[in-house]
Amino acid sequence: MVYRFRPDGEDVDRAIFDLLILEPLPEGAAHPQPPEPVLLEIDQSYTKAEGISWWGPVYDEDTGNLAAQQRGFKTSRKTGLTLGNYQEARIRRMHLTLDEFLSGPDAED
Repeated sequence: MVYRFRPDGEDVDRAIFDLLILEPLPEGAAHPQPPEPVLLEIDQSYTKAEGISWWGPVYDEDTGNLAAQQRGFKTSRKTGLTLGNYQEARIRRMHLTLDEFLSGPDAED
């Protein structure tokens, strides 16, 4: 499973969520044609998407949590977010690298 979140225009309260379910290709098998995307509206359940099977309720719960997280981000007095020491270390490193890159070679430390 691959999750991809993309901006939905300039609206910070909306995103386009792509869910890709990948399967290994058996050795020697020809690559199949890509499937047609299944589009769901924001209020539709993942259980309505063909091919997701028992994962539908799990995705419903997970994406339902996103609205609560967004509200929490907006009501927090703290600026930014706190990342865990282990699980989010790669995210933290990516943001540090991105900040260094965006500040350019002439920026002061």
